[in-house]
Amino acid sequence: EVTLIDGWNGDPIAVLYVAHGQDAILPDAPEHAGYIFDRWDGDSTNVTEDRIITACYWMIGDVNHDGEITTYDALLIMRYALGLETEGNELIMDFNGDGCVDSLDALLVLRRSIGAA
Repeated sequence: EVTLIDGWNGDPIAVLYVAHGQDAILPDAPEHAGYIFDRWDGDSTNVTEDRIITACYWMIGDVNHDGEITTYDALLIMRYALGLETEGNELIMDFNGDGCVDSLDALLVLRRSIGAA
């Protein structure tokens, strides 16, 4: 038995019954506004005992993954938009969802971080 948990809210998603030694086939994770599904946390292969697998998410705009949208996230987005940083997850930095990371995303994250959004 494999229990799937939604890591965003802690709710159970499903219970999968898997034959001994087989792999669990994981469904698409639930979607949550403002979050991006990252991965399933837990081993779905060679199921020989009960286990829990959790859907993990990233908050859009939380570039440094500290659980909050802060002015530092806005700074990281601006540095990326200016080409000063080359590492980063564009899906998380593209705050307005227009397909590109630019100064507008940094501004929107800055506004959110100070409560002006």
